Amino acid sequence: MLRQDGLELLKLLKSLDSLKDIPVIMMSSDGEMEIVATCMEIGAADYLIKPIRYWLYAGYRTLRSWRSTSTCRR
Repeated sequence: MLRQDGLELLKLLKSLDSLKDIPVIMMSSDGEMEIVATCMEIGAADYLIKPIRYWLYAGYRTLRSWRSTSTCRR
């Protein structure tokens, strides 16, 4: 079975034409700025640091807005 970390998966998603426009929000307990910056440079829509306090998260409204207009089934 293939094992990948989140950064490798993000690179793969952003390299595929059929998937590159999907917003990806990375999440980790590692808040090291170098890793956050790398994810954002590759194309992550945002980066959440665990534990998540969604009521403090500035992009929470954006995520809710995107989900409400998404054509994905829930």
